[in-house]
Amino acid sequence: MSGARLTKKSISIAGHRTSIALEAEFWSVLEEKAMMENRPLVTLIAAVDRDRNGPLTSALRIHAVNWLRERQQR
Repeated sequence: MSGARLTKKSISIAGHRTSIALEAEFWSVLEEKAMMENRPLVTLIAAVDRDRNGPLTSALRIHAVNWLRERQQR
């Protein structure tokens, strides 16, 4: 993923607008998870935001990787 470009998305979480910059690969994983859970991406992001202990972008990357690991173990 060397030199991967960040893609910014602007969303509203708890009434506040914010921009999130992630690599396209992470957006793809998060969008797939949201789709499989039949909920909007912003709802998934808000849930990660509520439970995070660090920067939101890091929490989203970790969430995506953990979800992929869980799927792989099934």
